[in-house]
Amino acid sequence: MQDFFCETDAIAEIKDKVIGIKEILDSTYEKAEAVMQSVSDEKIWNGMSQQTGMAFLDLTMQYHKSLAGDPLSQAQAALEKYLSANQIFYDNWEDYQELRKL
Repeated sequence: MQDFFCETDAIAEIKDKVIGIKEILDSTYEKAEAVMQSVSDEKIWNGMSQQTGMAFLDLTMQYHKSLAGDPLSQAQAALEKYLSANQIFYDNWEDYQELRKL
């Protein structure tokens, strides 16, 4: 049986990228909220143009929020849990090797 080894550096890099993506999405969502508020407050558009524009922005923001919410948080939590479990596994490597002998 071949020994198994996981590249934890690569997994940690993926986790860091997920965190970076979440930060960018959170930042762009705040900017989208500001645009939405500006369109609403400044009355640049009116009538059907305003309704259509606001509806489009609202749908876009809903999609954006759903993308930045649970999926990225769940991915980050799962990667952190994996890295922790992986570290525990390798910390107990000698115990694992003893089990393999049984």
